[in-house]
Amino acid sequence: MIDASDEFLSLSTKLFENREDLISDVRKIGLLQGYVMVIKISKDNSYVVMGCDRGGCYRTYSTLEDKKKNSVSRWINCPFKILGRRTAEGLWKVEISSLLHNHEPSTDMAGHPCCRRFAEEEALQVKQKEEQQDYQWALEMFSKLVGADNHLVAIITDRELALMKAIQVVFPMTPNLLCIWHIEKNILARCKGQFKEDSYWVSFMSSWTALVKSWEVSTFNEAWNYFQIEYC
Repeated sequence: MIDASDEFLSLSTKLFENREDLISDVRKIGLLQGYVMVIKISKDNSYVVMGCDRGGCYRTYSTLEDKKKNSVSRWINCPFKILGRRTAEGLWKVEISSLLHNHEPSTDMAGHPCCRRFAEEEALQVKQKEEQQDYQWALEMFSKLVGADNHLVAIITDRELALMKAIQVVFPMTPNLLCIWHIEKNILARCKGQFKEDSYWVSFMSSWTALVKSWEVSTFNEAWNYFQIEYC
């Protein structure tokens, strides 16, 4: 058994404003130690039970074929378990059940299916706050999944400034490109009304399309010069 008690024990002395903050702290500490914490049982305004993603075990299979289908299961009945409860005052506190793991910590978090996507709570937090620190934390978790030896070719955003600043911090060498779909959505909202006839609008969008789909420098420069002459 491996004891992962150090930082988790400190959580038992804290009070959290809400359920999401408690879950976030448990997951952050788990990831730093090489373990993925998942929600096992939850009742929104009352309690939440969190455990290792390798906790639990499968039922006994009736046929050999059924057993083979799940022979690569990650569940090995890891006993790690933390409870979060809502107090009478409306705050949340941590109760320790077991801080032991029956397996070694992971060195490559990409191997965890639960890390391949944002958990619902983290996605909701980022969507609601949209602050640089939230994006930065999310990108740091994503960076762990990608791995230090893998470099992103580019990151595409909708010009959310807080996200762009976070990208500069976590992925300083990765180009940050703007999403063409969002650009064209803004063009439609801001420019179409400036054209009195549909034929002029169609011509404008045709020139725009030729510009953004210019894959060579010479072709782009030619399309850009034409675009400036016609519409600037």
